[in-house]
Amino acid sequence: MMRLCGIALVCAVCAFGGDATLQQAIASGDLARVTTLLDAGQDPNARSPLGATPLHDAVWANRIDLVRVLLDHHADVNARHVETGSTPLHYAVLKNEPHIAALLIERGADARATFGAGVTALHLAAGEGALEIARLLLEHGAIVTARDTGGATPLDEAASHGQAEMVALLLDRGAPVNQVSGATGQTPLAAAAKGHREAVEVLLRHGADAAIAGPNGATAIEGAARGGYAEIVALLLASQKTAPEAQKNVAPDPRQIALLDDAVLQGQLELVRMMLEHGVDPNAATASGSTALHDAALKGQLEIARLLLAKGARVNVLNRYGATPLHDAALSGHADVAALLLEHGAPLDARETESGATPLYTAAALGRREVVELLLARGAQVNLGNLRGASPLHAALENGSADVAALLRARGAQNVPPRPE
Repeated sequence: MMRLCGIALVCAVCAFGGDATLQQAIASGDLARVTTLLDAGQDPNARSPLGATPLHDAVWANRIDLVRVLLDHHADVNARHVETGSTPLHYAVLKNEPHIAALLIERGADARATFGAGVTALHLAAGEGALEIARLLLEHGAIVTARDTGGATPLDEAASHGQAEMVALLLDRGAPVNQVSGATGQTPLAAAAKGHREAVEVLLRHGADAAIAGPNGATAIEGAARGGYAEIVALLLASQKTAPEAQKNVAPDPRQIALLDDAVLQGQLELVRMMLEHGVDPNAATASGSTALHDAALKGQLEIARLLLAKGARVNVLNRYGATPLHDAALSGHADVAALLLEHGAPLDARETESGATPLYTAAALGRREVVELLLARGAQVNLGNLRGASPLHAALENGSADVAALLRARGAQNVPPRPE
């Protein structure tokens, strides 16, 4: 809509000039006076200081009677505004005045005329949802595949503004459903997926492909997921779903795994639910080696962790460092998530492959008192050290966690330093 502001602004501040008396009569809506002045020979194509003709002003005022009398006195139906390059027909579209648009076309208005950055009347009608005018334009030669100078088509405009009925009309008239916009680098589906569910449904019914990636590699699913539009993500995932027997041989989609990970990290519970219900694997690792459950534990996303476990996430899965989700809960101090993991069988004394640290060692080293209390209450081995032999008590003392050290000593912990390297 930003590119339309110039038209509106110029119209709103039009000053009188040229044949000022005619302009004033139009501004006051005085049909008799306008007719008298035109009969007396005033120029129907005189320009205001900002470049509008009387016909532009009459259209903007929604006065079809004034429009008709100006045309009867040979006003130029295709006159271009000096500053914007727009014609009276463009104004009629912006004002969503189908009767005025029909009259202009009847008198010879060019349905394909462009202004500014190559914008046609159909581009405007598409973005504004002006269905009646769009049909009129298409019946009189408007090109459904026209691109502005940035590469956007009317379908791109309709999809990005969520004009579902307009999307259907343009598709029915031959607009290509999966064409990537030269302006945005995305398909109409990707544009609609940013919050416009009804437009998404129309596009999918017409064969839009949710897997098509733009030049930046992003798909419609990624755009919807990053915007938090869970219901749209579900629609898009469902459109890609293969038969159950075929799914067995399909490798996890790394893009979908990354999106699940993002949703977990951002705490988007419903989006996570939608993705899991549509077959995204909760145990698949991201490029960084973590699973969704690791990240839920790290961020303290209790309800998401509960959901992941209910959908089959494994509590003993390891990330690339050999750490379990319980290690991550201990690392960040989320005792509620740690308790949930333990209830689902998380290994209490699992050791990281890389460092040999247990969840208790990790929590003690970082002063995570509530997690330490929980792990001790569940029977964690109080003196099980890391690969260099350093005990949890030593780690707590080294990091100045006196209260944690006291807890450990009460359970018989020993201060064992690491072996020399």
